[in-house]
Amino acid sequence: MRILNSILLTFTVFCLTACTATYTPAQDEATAKLNLRGMAMGGSFQKRFCHNGSFSFPKVADNGYGLIPAGKRITVEGSYTDDRRSCSAYISFIPVAGMSYYPDFERAGGRCRILIHREDESQKTGFAFEPSLAPREDCQSR
Repeated sequence: MRILNSILLTFTVFCLTACTATYTPAQDEATAKLNLRGMAMGGSFQKRFCHNGSFSFPKVADNGYGLIPAGKRITVEGSYTDDRRSCSAYISFIPVAGMSYYPDFERAGGRCRILIHREDESQKTGFAFEPSLAPREDCQSR
């Protein structure tokens, strides 16, 4: 059973990565940064976003951040898979050019949720509320 679960996990991760492109911004496109560090939680954790109708993975830089398009609403997905369960959560927001964002993904009681926080060093916590949060928008490729 453990081997079957490992195969299923590998297949799921392969499908998520093989069926989704890596986002490369146009030369003059406004961008923000998404914090992609950590959050493995003992399984496989993926962060991708939907913009212009399809999902993309941000390319992770050495500093752990990936670029995302700014100035228009995007939907961020956080998905978690281990050998016994999987879950996904979605939220949308409008990134501001030059800002950095932290996706806060939590799983408990068989459910997942995701919030997006602005990284803000002027705050005690290092984060600020993101005012443009909204439910996800549909994306063509899932």
